[in-house]
Amino acid sequence: MTTPETYWNLNIIKWEQARYRKSSFFGKSIQSRLTLIADLLRKHGSGLRVLELGCGSGLLYSQLTEVAFKSYTAVDVSETAIEKFRKSLSSEQLASTK
Repeated sequence: MTTPETYWNLNIIKWEQARYRKSSFFGKSIQSRLTLIADLLRKHGSGLRVLELGCGSGLLYSQLTEVAFKSYTAVDVSETAIEKFRKSLSSEQLASTK
């Protein structure tokens, strides 16, 4: 039996690519939710501690690099996604991660 960790390590990148494309059936809904959350965090997030559960490869965070959060903690079951997220960070951002 496949564990959730194994499943997502094998499939997260393909899943994100398929689901987050604006042209896909799910993409329009997911993109609108990502945009709504990003807009709210841009407006009200400065100085806040943020916990993102199920961060995937960091698609939400990539839209928020200009926001001065007190802290931003991103968690995902997929090590593959976390590694892709880490690779997308600048050296300054990476230095502040745990």
